[in-house]
Amino acid sequence: MTTVDALFADLISRERCSEADYDRATDLIASGAKSEADIIAEWTPLALELGAEVTFKDLKGRADLNGLSGTVVSFVRATGRFGVKAAGGEAVAVKRANLEETEGGEPACVLAGKIGDDVAGLVGSFLTCTRCRQPCAPGSKCRVPHPMHLRQELGMMSGPEGMRASYGCKACGQQYAIVTPWTRGPDGLAAGEPKYEGPEWCYAGLHSSKELPCSDLRRVYPATVALCAGPNLQAEIDALPALYLPISPCISLYLPISPCRRRSMRCPPTCACSRSRRGVASIH
Repeated sequence: MTTVDALFADLISRERCSEADYDRATDLIASGAKSEADIIAEWTPLALELGAEVTFKDLKGRADLNGLSGTVVSFVRATGRFGVKAAGGEAVAVKRANLEETEGGEPACVLAGKIGDDVAGLVGSFLTCTRCRQPCAPGSKCRVPHPMHLRQELGMMSGPEGMRASYGCKACGQQYAIVTPWTRGPDGLAAGEPKYEGPEWCYAGLHSSKELPCSDLRRVYPATVALCAGPNLQAEIDALPALYLPISPCISLYLPISPCRRRSMRCPPTCACSRSRRGVASIH
């Protein structure tokens, strides 16, 4: 069960509330003005994930959107509103009370309502989500990272504080950045822990056991391996099992893995993989 401390730790880490909000909430509990259950019920809606699928409801100024679906793309703490990209492509700022998270596709929740959480949890452990490839346990979230082989590089900047790389995701259509700060160690500067700016997940919502349409690219690709540039790139390419075959990505700055990757010798200077920034291999 979620506790007040765990809930606010999650909300603060995602900039959905402040430390002052947490202090006020604990003061209300201590004074008896509100119970922990009241506080959890009040603040849990703000934990809505970026990338979650929602349905508009009870809108007055934009009644034409009621009943339509959309995707959560941002949250502005100053206004307490979520930025939602409607199915037609329009972006609107909406209060949480006017959004309902889509729940129709999660089998474990349906089972829990009929046979109880314990049995549903056991059954759900045998059901695999077709989107994230994880068990459909009741209460768990479906989270899909931005697929490496479907991201487009939009630019990179490096400065004294760190490096910022911007990307566009061809699976969900969103843009995000990965900021890597520099840290000073005994051997000089080194890359610190990277942090996301913008939507961290390509999809964050509920599990589904239904087959996804081919047009929905927001999924985990277990048969795909993405290799990044680095001093051990050739060794990583050589270590790929024989059943991995190279493909030619269609993303800017991506080049196909060289056929000579299976040789023990190093590639010649004219080989494509010697100047490749990224390599992608896929099981066929």
